[in-house]
Amino acid sequence: MYWNMFKKIIYIYIYIYIYKMIPKLVHNIWIQGYNNLPENLKTSYNNIKELNPEWKFIFWHENMIIDLLKKYPNIYKVYQNIENLPGLLNILALKSDIARYIIMKKYGGLYFDLDFICRASFNNLFNKKKYKDYTIFIASSKIDFLDYIYPFSKPKYCSCFMAFKKEHPIWNKVFDIILKATNAYEIGSALDISLQNSNEYKIIVLNQINGHYKCKNQKSICYTPVESSWNFIRPILQFINCNHIQIFFIFAILIIFAIFYILKYYNAVLLRNMHIIKSIKRKKNDIIYKFINTI
Repeated sequence: MYWNMFKKIIYIYIYIYIYKMIPKLVHNIWIQGYNNLPENLKTSYNNIKELNPEWKFIFWHENMIIDLLKKYPNIYKVYQNIENLPGLLNILALKSDIARYIIMKKYGGLYFDLDFICRASFNNLFNKKKYKDYTIFIASSKIDFLDYIYPFSKPKYCSCFMAFKKEHPIWNKVFDIILKATNAYEIGSALDISLQNSNEYKIIVLNQINGHYKCKNQKSICYTPVESSWNFIRPILQFINCNHIQIFFIFAILIIFAIFYILKYYNAVLLRNMHIIKSIKRKKNDIIYKFINTI
């Protein structure tokens, strides 16, 4: 009797522990299918698979995505009518956003954009014992141009690289935003908005993942090269982000030189005006002196 109770407790514990773990599934999306994936991305993708033999990789194309979305009719309707939403975001990128959200909700695991290059195993991200109670692992990034104008803005959570447990409750909030979305931006930022407004979940920000506009460093496990972004302005923003100290000093030096030349010009103008005033006073005195002598 006690043995059976003990076994039940152990099974319950194991179930809860496994349920909380990040499944060793890797999801990637290319709407047009693997055969239409550019060769450089295929090379990176296959290299990442070789680095992670313990992980199961699932490559999603549009037909697979549609089959899954049909189980969620309301979300599928948004997916079908995505082109009618106002906004500047790429249609394929928006479809990929909805697809990655529903895939992560249904299966959990790890998702990353196919423009990532990795040089170490994903196990390095999740193996720490202190992370055992965490169910959200996600990269951060500076996505909007305003993030560079206003330096005190929070880094945004980036769905370009993320890991979740299966059926995480945060996805309910994400899909609430998507179903009410009136423009493309709200869909693209639905996960970030949901996480920023939720305090009840433990979140690990993956600092070893260098997402959009971030700089590659020696500790990076994965990073995105500039040339493969959806965003044409990204090379400029990444250059600013990675070289902001040098840019600051260059601007500071230019401002100092500008102030120096302005002051120099101001002094020159001031001296010239003083000289003119003295000349006028001298001429005025000469006229008065001559007038007195004629009397």
